[in-house]
Amino acid sequence: MVAGWLEWKNRGDERKVKISSSSWLQYSKAGFIIFPALSIAIILQFRGIGMIPIGSSGSRIFLQSSGLLLYVLTLGWAIWASIILDRNFTHQILIRDNQTLNRKGPYQWVRHPLYLSQITGSLSLLLIFPSWGFMGLWLFFCFFGPMRAREEERLFLKMLGPEYAQYQQEVPMMVPGGWWIYRLFHWK
Repeated sequence: MVAGWLEWKNRGDERKVKISSSSWLQYSKAGFIIFPALSIAIILQFRGIGMIPIGSSGSRIFLQSSGLLLYVLTLGWAIWASIILDRNFTHQILIRDNQTLNRKGPYQWVRHPLYLSQITGSLSLLLIFPSWGFMGLWLFFCFFGPMRAREEERLFLKMLGPEYAQYQQEVPMMVPGGWWIYRLFHWK
């Protein structure tokens, strides 16, 4: 809802744009994969087809409760990130002239909080509705989000240059505090 409002609000923005050449990563094209896949996953879920067996009912309740909590947190995170972007929010991979680097809100912890929210949001659906269909949707976002983020970063490096390169050095791509995980496995 917030994303739709921001797209509508920014519709008359006449600033020139640089659009990504990787057109298959644009949401208009990816939507032909995402929306049918989500629809199929929901239909299969409610038909009871392709369910992932979970041990006891206590385990199922714990997973579903965890998934619901994760969904609420993800929704809040995504709304916050979208509002912070304001005039720079778009569903396309593009950069507007005079666009500035945003380091506020969730962008101070990760460079791509909206792609992170897609991954955690689809994971929350998998926890709530454990099925192979939702597993496929989550895996798709685990693949699609980072690919799209890298394409955006190529454009940002061209337009913002050293400022964005410095941001890349200081802030992890999608995992908050990700450098701790890296150091855990690569200590010297």
